[in-house]
Amino acid sequence: MIEKIITSKTRVKLLKLYLTNIDDRYYLRELERKLDESLSPLRRQLLKLVKMGILITEEEANLKYYRLNKNFVGMEELRKLVLGPAEVIASEAKQSLETVDSRFRGNDKVDSGNDKVDSGNDKVDSGND
Repeated sequence: MIEKIITSKTRVKLLKLYLTNIDDRYYLRELERKLDESLSPLRRQLLKLVKMGILITEEEANLKYYRLNKNFVGMEELRKLVLGPAEVIASEAKQSLETVDSRFRGNDKVDSGNDKVDSGNDKVDSGND
């Protein structure tokens, strides 16, 4: 369906990739391999997506990376349009699992020291002892 609204197949591939991998960034040759597309159409669509504000660029070590602009005004509508409701839910679930996984691996410090679980079976002191 989205292919009828957005006539560029390359743009649809790019949007699907970025919208399902929200935190990832890619450089041009990496996108060429990942999406099996030629450089010229990729470059053209990347420039258009940057101009629209959907993607932003970052330069690092002679490479230009493209990343999804999470602050893009129509992000939720774009995600629903491009991915459809089921894929949006799956993408959000994947992102939540990655966050939990990174916390357990120590990337996000979680205090596991003296946490106590309240079982609800504590006796109440009636003062009649």
